[in-house]
Amino acid sequence: VSLYGDTAVVPMYTRMGINVALGMDWVISGSMNMLRELKCADSLNTTRFNKALSDEQLWRMTTASAADITKTSTQIGRIGVGKIADLAMYRQQLSKTHRSVIEAEAADVVMTMRGGKIIYGDAPIVGAFDATSQCETLDVCGTMKRICARTEFLSNATATVPAKSLAELQAANAATYPLF
Repeated sequence: VSLYGDTAVVPMYTRMGINVALGMDWVISGSMNMLRELKCADSLNTTRFNKALSDEQLWRMTTASAADITKTSTQIGRIGVGKIADLAMYRQQLSKTHRSVIEAEAADVVMTMRGGKIIYGDAPIVGAFDATSQCETLDVCGTMKRICARTEFLSNATATVPAKSLAELQAANAATYPLF
């Protein structure tokens, strides 16, 4: 909206039964993470769409709807037996469940799993599952977190691209957009 002055007419599309997903594409004019993108969508829904979308619809645009659109719903987008188990858990706010996710900040991410493996979250939770002690501590907006950067990328490492620690990743990207 700020870049082009307009955006997709999402309320009309959803009324027509068109499945709409929410994602992020670049940090130059957009958001650096899905929580921020969800807040932008919520703001747009409030200021331009007269709250045409429910909190649940906004949330589903980042989960089930996105998986349906990309034809990956047999593996991701919902919690179920045989699914990959890419999950995120958030600290519940005083509001209802879907609104809690929309209002969540980076410090409210309690745990993130990829492929059923914990890769990030509150330090005590990640620490309880970190049998190899390879996850590193990180202060996220005053909340101590642990991130398993090395083990997350280890399975994808090749001879030309070795697994990197959080410190190595931060040093290599010091001049770019900050994490928080």
